[in-house]
Amino acid sequence: MSVYVASLKESDIDRIIEIETTSFSMDVRESKELYLKRISLFREGNLGFYKDQTLLGFFCSELWLYKERYEADRFTLNGDFETYHNKNGKELYISSFAVDRKYRNLIKGKVAFDLAVKTLLNKFNLESIILLVGQNWVAAHSIYNQWGFKEIYKIEGFFSNPNADGETAIIMRAKLPQFG
Repeated sequence: MSVYVASLKESDIDRIIEIETTSFSMDVRESKELYLKRISLFREGNLGFYKDQTLLGFFCSELWLYKERYEADRFTLNGDFETYHNKNGKELYISSFAVDRKYRNLIKGKVAFDLAVKTLLNKFNLESIILLVGQNWVAAHSIYNQWGFKEIYKIEGFFSNPNADGETAIIMRAKLPQFG
């Protein structure tokens, strides 16, 4: 069986945290409680990449009401999902995305990203996608640039571990229909 995308389940939580731990430095990891809240409140926007029953990676998102420029505190790690998520939102905020290094031979990050976004485009009437990326996350920048994301502003001093992530977070947005 090939790799497929499906909504994450609460039973995936330990595997999500395992992937989170091996994919991100400690200062940018999110809590188990936040992932469980995302899954329970917006299951269709929180996707897993599976081969058989093995979770290879995940893609978490929220729907936001569009705003040209959001306040920096909206992007706080482990922030309150319920505050900003709006089922009528036309902007998809990608809150977390990772593919386990052990399984990148089965699904590359850019393939997983494309698969998740196209799945969500088929479910929701989106107009744009926004995300936060560390200035030193070279592989992530490569994926996002390929899909037409443009830097819209920076948040200086966002990360507490400048050696791992750089201090600066970059907010990027893609207007649709790039992903069609």
